[in-house]
Amino acid sequence: MNSATSQGISDKVVPKGVLKRLLPDEIARSEDNPRRLFDPEPLKDLKDNIRVHGVLVPITVYQAKGQQKYRILDGERRHRCCVELQAEGVSLKIPANIVEPPDKLARLLYMFSIHHFREDWELMPVAFGLKLVIQELGERDPKKLAHLTGLSAPQVERCFVLLSYPERFQKLSLDPNPEQRIPSNFWIEAKPVLDLIQRELPEFYERETRDGLTQRLVDKYRAKSIKSVIHFRRILEAFENTEDQGERNEVRDVLKKYLEDVPAETRRLFDRFVVEGRKIQGAIQACDDFTRTLKRMKLVIFLSFDEAGSSSSTVLNLLRDVAHLENQKCAILDAHDLSKLAALTYRLGEGVLVYVDDFVGSGRQVSKNIKFVRPNLQGNFVEVVLTVCICEEAIDILADLDVRAASGMEHTKAVRPLHPESQIFSPAEKERLTCLCSMVAPPVGLGFRRMATMVILYRNTPNNCPMVFRGSNGQCPYFGILPRTTDLAVPSDLRF
Repeated sequence: MNSATSQGISDKVVPKGVLKRLLPDEIARSEDNPRRLFDPEPLKDLKDNIRVHGVLVPITVYQAKGQQKYRILDGERRHRCCVELQAEGVSLKIPANIVEPPDKLARLLYMFSIHHFREDWELMPVAFGLKLVIQELGERDPKKLAHLTGLSAPQVERCFVLLSYPERFQKLSLDPNPEQRIPSNFWIEAKPVLDLIQRELPEFYERETRDGLTQRLVDKYRAKSIKSVIHFRRILEAFENTEDQGERNEVRDVLKKYLEDVPAETRRLFDRFVVEGRKIQGAIQACDDFTRTLKRMKLVIFLSFDEAGSSSSTVLNLLRDVAHLENQKCAILDAHDLSKLAALTYRLGEGVLVYVDDFVGSGRQVSKNIKFVRPNLQGNFVEVVLTVCICEEAIDILADLDVRAASGMEHTKAVRPLHPESQIFSPAEKERLTCLCSMVAPPVGLGFRRMATMVILYRNTPNNCPMVFRGSNGQCPYFGILPRTTDLAVPSDLRF
């Protein structure tokens, strides 16, 4: 086995048992830190906290032989904030745990372990860090690299995709300005499209070259002709839905036009092929198809989140009865029972983890739930969100977490009449209706994060729905036809 241990390389960080208080100038950043992006907004919040309370959690540093300054293993964000505060005239020292100087591989693996147990980094910096590990070990097996770094095997595979691009494209995802940065998922979603162009338009591909076509896609993204990276899937689906050669030639012509015309928007060109080819599938049928797939797998755990406003447990109970989950020897747990989840995953070692809900809107809550559960998983588990309906925004967030979404319906921005990216209504009609929403609930009235969703659930109206449906808070002065329970003027103990 080609691993750190078998090669005789130490992958451990050894503490000295020393805690010092150091000035920011006595500390230098690590050149090996895989985390290369430090966006200003999160740093501002941290800096404001340190300004008031100081650094509460010690950073981890080491002092290399012959060096005066300490190098950071953990805590570069805290150190950056302290450097800025010092420049502003704020005097402070940083508590620091001192460890023995580790070798390069140990430093990298230690930082990856921090990435695994704390908030996720952007995938491109992770890929660059993984590249250094590969160079140190000469190891390219995804499972072995996943074991060494704490990344999942799918994350490693996605890093390989990013590393397959020329460095000039990779650097676009490392831009310090988040407004200019190309998201890492862009490259993941673009690769199948580039492969498809090579198959379907070989002469065009050879003439323009792969790098040239990649640059065209980047130009379209910057021009906002690609509204979301998941819209690349529309192109793939358009080809999948063509049945005869004439239709396929038409899609090829549209694809060529799409690549040659930077302003041409993805959905406007390809949605007609996609919508015509899609079959509307009921929620129970979607669940049934999904569970038939799961029958071929072993060790499936279904999780619900029993919390205020959630129908997760209700949907899981329905799915349990319809799909006879218990007869298939599937485990059913409340995700908040962490001790039972940890014990079960430890005993199973590997399998599929299915998070169940009826509706996933922005994806923020479900991603928070997933991050809550992950530190307690003991083994290698594929994660899936199974839902009746999911919004386009959530698919991007779940993809960043390497979580698959399985649903009966994808609620895209294009089908929401009041969403800025929808073209169902004329601009004048949309403006008039948006004004009505803002009258009901100033200042905007399009729901949470202005999502303007058009899905109403049997037991509640999502908070991302336009306020013309929900009405004013307390139903005064405007009544809604489909209010949330929290919109009603009734005591909370009487709400259902």
